[in-house]
Amino acid sequence: MVSICEILYVDWFNPFQNKMQGKKVSCEAIILYCMNPLPEMRFLPKNTFFLCIIPGPNKPDPDTISHILKPMVKILHKLWCGKVFHMFRYPAGMEHRVIVVPLITDLLAIRLVSGFLSHSTMMYCSWCKLTENKREGLDYMNWEMRDAEEVIEQAAKWKGHTTQAHRKRQVKAMGVCWTPLYDLPYWNPVSHLILGFMHNTLEGILEKQNSLIQRKSLLRTLWRRFIANLRN
Repeated sequence: MVSICEILYVDWFNPFQNKMQGKKVSCEAIILYCMNPLPEMRFLPKNTFFLCIIPGPNKPDPDTISHILKPMVKILHKLWCGKVFHMFRYPAGMEHRVIVVPLITDLLAIRLVSGFLSHSTMMYCSWCKLTENKREGLDYMNWEMRDAEEVIEQAAKWKGHTTQAHRKRQVKAMGVCWTPLYDLPYWNPVSHLILGFMHNTLEGILEKQNSLIQRKSLLRTLWRRFIANLRN
């Protein structure tokens, strides 16, 4: 049996390019990257499976994402159980097994695809149970972490409700709703979520630090000019 590991990558982009004066259109790409090859080969086009593009002009809602992921998950569930593929080198067939972990994307897409609420809501974290009114608490040793089985159980409870009112109350209290990814027997909704390096570090932390440094440098320059004017 051949075991294949794939990364699920989701990202939004503006087909009219990211220009300030350009049209505000957002399309979404869902891509699978094979992790079996060597690191320098994993992200080559030949090892990339472009699953779909969700058209704009606006970002999809959770219901739309669920409908798009459902057929993909159905196929992945069969591949997890194993499937025989007949190839030139193996005319009798060889069994392949596919697993898709983790989900790598930005913060907004992580919440949308994995079934968690937005980072601006009361239950804003997919790792812990810290609420919005306690987000300034930095003593992480006292944070109550989320449990994967509990999250799936809460999502299943949300799915079992038949009215929008009940579902709204449930998701507001628990911070999670059902997504087709939970149908995968190996899926861990807590540990299988990774914030993309580009979005978190390059366009997040480093960009913020750089802006603070530039702002501090600008303030220092203005302050020196102010003092010089006073002396003159």
